[in-house]
Amino acid sequence: METSAMLYDANEAEDARSSYPGRGTRNDRTVSLMPADQYERLLNNEDIPTEHRAVWALLRDRHTRVTEALSLNVRDVDLGQGTARFDHPKLSTDPKVVPISDRAVELLRQAKGDREAGPLITGARGRPLSHETVSRVARQAGATSIHAFRPGRTRPARRLAADRQPSGQTTAHDQHEDTANDAHQPS
Repeated sequence: METSAMLYDANEAEDARSSYPGRGTRNDRTVSLMPADQYERLLNNEDIPTEHRAVWALLRDRHTRVTEALSLNVRDVDLGQGTARFDHPKLSTDPKVVPISDRAVELLRQAKGDREAGPLITGARGRPLSHETVSRVARQAGATSIHAFRPGRTRPARRLAADRQPSGQTTAHDQHEDTANDAHQPS
C-alpha cells in the first residue's frame, strides 16, 4: 500500500533540528559577553553605585539571573561562606544554594551596610532596585545589555557538541544547561 507521506532521512532531520535552538530561544537576540577588561573597569569604577556593581558581579558568577539577584534578601546570603540561597529558582534543576565570588561578596557587603533584614540590593532610598533600573544603568555604563554580564546568556540555549570543552569534557555549567534544555525539549 502506498501513501502520500513524504519519506525522509532521520539523520538529516536530526541535523536540521539540532541547528535550531530550543523553544523560547531566539538566535537573533543573543548578547555578546562583555570582555573581561571592560567588566573589571566597571566593577572598579567608584562612580557607579555599589548596588549596581554588586548585581553585575552576581550575574558574572554564572549562577544568578537578574530577577534572582534583585529578589535576594539580606538573610538569603551568607557572606562568610560566600553563598546565596534562592527559595524559588527559575528551573527545578537549578541549584538552590550557589557559590558567589569573593568580589561579589565584597560588593554585597558594601551594598548591604548594617541592615539585618529586608532586600539585599537597594537603591539610595532603601527601596529594592527594579529590573528596568539595573538595565538602564548597565547601558549607561557602556554595556550592550544587562545580560552582557552573564555568561549563560551569550549563546542560544541549545549548544552543539562542537561548542563543548576540548577532549569531550564538560563543565558543571554545561551539564546543567543540557539537563535544563532536555527538560524543555519534546520527546
